[in-house]
Amino acid sequence: MLTREQARQIDRNAIDELKIPSIILMENAGRGCAEILLREVAESEKEKYSPGETKYAPSRAKVPTLLQIVPHHGVVICCGPGNNGGDGFVIARHLHLAKVPVKIILLANPQQYRGDAAINWQIVQRLPIEIVFCRQDDTLNQECLDIASLLTTAIGVLTTWIVDAILGTGSNGPLRQSLVPWVRAINQASARRLAVDLPTGMDCDTGVIDPVAVMADITCTFVDRKQGFTHPDAGRYLGRIETVHIGCP
Repeated sequence: MLTREQARQIDRNAIDELKIPSIILMENAGRGCAEILLREVAESEKEKYSPGETKYAPSRAKVPTLLQIVPHHGVVICCGPGNNGGDGFVIARHLHLAKVPVKIILLANPQQYRGDAAINWQIVQRLPIEIVFCRQDDTLNQECLDIASLLTTAIGVLTTWIVDAILGTGSNGPLRQSLVPWVRAINQASARRLAVDLPTGMDCDTGVIDPVAVMADITCTFVDRKQGFTHPDAGRYLGRIETVHIGCP
């Protein structure tokens, strides 16, 4: 189990002692999340086409390939400030390369991105990925007032997954009031939810939820589980926990 500070120290050791460029760590994190999401999409379709031992089940030859499946699964990625948003950009790129319809909802001022997050922001802007700009400084753009409709489709395809890449382990204290409606809308959406590192609204060290948090179906946590996951109420927000290894001890 990692505290917030231990997670930071692991990153620092990888960068300073092992000389692993930090952008490689972000690439490995985002790609790992994307691979888990693609696996989930494939598994859900396999269950649809192979419903147990029944004489009505179609033959294996009729089960579609991944490239036939993914265009029918839209993914909306909600990206916040900092490296969690940067992870979201990497996820978006890899899903796009796998032919998945993707939409990025930007819940941060893009001028504030720094370092690896800024590099990945520059990359996704050069790809044919739909990006909805929802924040400029502290003002919510008018087109983003109908949050539910923004979460419903990605490039005209019904959203089956929402990725929570809003806030990560560095977040401390109550959720910003402007993010509360987004978290509530994400929880109310019919799509399944994947949280990047930990659900937005959950404290890494304590697991305390204040005032709301994303209720994930899957949490892709990096390197190891976080200390806050032991909180008695954490399970209903974490869903199934998948540990994503990012290439460092």
